[in-house]
Order: sequence, then C-alpha cells, then structure tokens
Amino acid sequence: MLTGLTKFTAQKEESSSPPPVHFNTTLELKNISFRFSEKPMVLHHLNLTIMKGQRIALTGPSGSGKTTLLLVLMRFLKETQGEIRVDGIALEDHHCISWRKHLAYVPQHPIILDGSLIENIAFGSDPEKADKEKIIELLRLLDLGTWLNQLPDGLMTRFGERGIKLSGGQRQRLAIARALYSDADVLLFDEATSQIDAVTEKEVHDALKAVAHQSKTLIMVTHRQSSLHFFDKVFQLQQGQILELKQEGSHV
Repeated sequence: MLTGLTKFTAQKEESSSPPPVHFNTTLELKNISFRFSEKPMVLHHLNLTIMKGQRIALTGPSGSGKTTLLLVLMRFLKETQGEIRVDGIALEDHHCISWRKHLAYVPQHPIILDGSLIENIAFGSDPEKADKEKIIELLRLLDLGTWLNQLPDGLMTRFGERGIKLSGGQRQRLAIARALYSDADVLLFDEATSQIDAVTEKEVHDALKAVAHQSKTLIMVTHRQSSLHFFDKVFQLQQGQILELKQEGSHV
C-alpha cells in the first residue's frame, strides 16, 4: 500500500512540474531594472533582443552593471522590474533549473579544482565516462595542444590547489574548454579573455567560431576594443543604461 501511495505521489509531482524551457529563437530583456535592497538602481529599464546564434559583446566602465546583467540572465539575481522572455515565454522562478541547463558561465577568475585536467574540463561528470577525444580537440582549438603533449600525465595531470601550477591564461582557456564541453546553448563570458594576449584571444575567438557555429549564443563582457569586430552586436552599458554601438554587418 505504501509503495503504491509513493508511486502515485511521485506521478502527481511529475505531472505538476513546470514544462522545460526551450531556447530556439530569441532571448529578450523587457524593461529590466535591478537594485540591491534600497540602494540606487544598477540597471535602468533595459530592453534587448538576442537571437539564437548571435555573438554579443557588453562593454562599459566598471560599475556600469555588466556583471549584474549576467547574473540576472542566469537567475542568480531577480530583476526588480521587467521580465526575461525565452522564445516569447516569460521566465518565472520555477523555470530556473531548466533555464540554467542551457547556460555555461566563465568568470574572470575561474575556479580550478585540485584534480586532474580531465576532471576540470568534464566538470560535474564521471571522469571515467568523459569524452577524451572531444576534450583533446577542444584543447587543440584553444591552442593548448602542444602544452597538453608536454604534460607528464596527459589528461590525468593534476595542477594543485586552485590551479597553482597554471598561468592565468591557461586557467581561463581551461574554463572556456569546460564551457564548450558542456554543450550549453548560451555561453556567458565575464572578462573571460582578460588574462591572455591579443594573439591568443584571436585563437580563442577562432575556436569559438569553429565549435559554436550557429547553434550557440555568446554573450561576453569585454573591455578590449580590438576584439569587438568578432561580435555581431556590441552594446555599451553606462550608469545602468544600454546603448547599441555596432549593428550586425558593421565594422568597429
């Protein structure tokens, strides 16, 4: 009797769970404003439409709301006003888990596990079941192939606590490889190439083009003016407001 009751309850919960979020066409910010408690507004009535497959750059001075906007998109912060719509459907609180499955986030200072290279890239997965060929190809695309060949234990090499044996550029490229390995639809980069030189950054952009094609959407916070030609659209945030600097097909 108890088993039957438990099964009935599980079926009822499953049937009442919200439908999954699907991202096939558009991601829209509608009149988004945000403030921390009673402090001044960080974001002011932002309106932005991003098509799936677009590469979007967010620029602007420190404190203009760029990272805050990413956190709102990831639903780690709740907008004070407005709504986010995915394929025309407003994201509600019960959509958070489903929506985050579409996202991969690379911060400026990524976390590196005190584990093997394969554990750091196949993050959250069983390393025994990781796709080693895919990992090797991603490392090659990110100009880490020669470095990989020189590692004493290859993919099983460990880097110490917080990746102490890695340079800043290597840490960032490993975090990018982790994001690409996840096969997320939307890649959110917060100054994720700030610690690599311009030549390596171009190689990273080429890798993103090769891997992402038109199926992935890239939203990147960046201060580098030299890299803006890589993006379809460039938006500047200043004092919480947004201005489009570059339209698709133009040149910066």
